[in-house]
Amino acid sequence: MYNSLKNGQSLLLAMDEYKNSKVISSSYGCDIKEPTNIKLAIKLSMRLKAPIIPVYCLRNENAIYDIYWDKPIDYKTIINQDSQFIVDELNRLCEKWLLKNMDQWFMLHRLRF
Repeated sequence: MYNSLKNGQSLLLAMDEYKNSKVISSSYGCDIKEPTNIKLAIKLSMRLKAPIIPVYCLRNENAIYDIYWDKPIDYKTIINQDSQFIVDELNRLCEKWLLKNMDQWFMLHRLRF
């Protein structure tokens, strides 16, 4: 991952991830105690001076996925903030997407908070 980013390539990290037979998802106000992809993205952004660009997709009525992205988070913003603040901001953003489009999300896994 690090070398790919260092060489100018892009990297996609899922915010809702599957680990140890559990889905580690947006916190909805609960503290997530284990490392997540969000925390990894923040570390990589700071180390490589790369932006974090929040992206999600929604399936439209033609069964085609439309891709949406939010405003990029510049690495300077990340460096100037506490990393937990950025984690919380990204979680709030993900929660907004989920709540706005609940019919788009389907989970068969047990959520872990």
